[in-house]
Amino acid sequence: MTQRSLQNVTTTKITGPAREALLFNTQDEEKVEQFEGFLENCIDACDSITGAIEKMVEAALKVEFGEKMTGQKQAEKMIKTLSRGIMSDPELRKQALIVIDRFAKVGELNA
Repeated sequence: MTQRSLQNVTTTKITGPAREALLFNTQDEEKVEQFEGFLENCIDACDSITGAIEKMVEAALKVEFGEKMTGQKQAEKMIKTLSRGIMSDPELRKQALIVIDRFAKVGELNA
């Protein structure tokens, strides 16, 4: 068994407040709060990963460009394309899952 040194491991340094990186690297608190509000209202714990990421992308687009833009039929293709891009990149997928886990609400059971 070979002994490995941890000295070669590098980490990236996170600068600035954590909230700054949540929404398109913006510092606009109102937009961040609006984005978080959308996520709290639309993401359920029972959503598929793909569905939850699509909801997150749609929420981000609503905050940045308005609900009128995301309501258009052409926006659906853009949302799906952006979501596939997030799913295909391991780091983006990990970050999206962290955000989804934070805001996913557990639905009530029908017993």
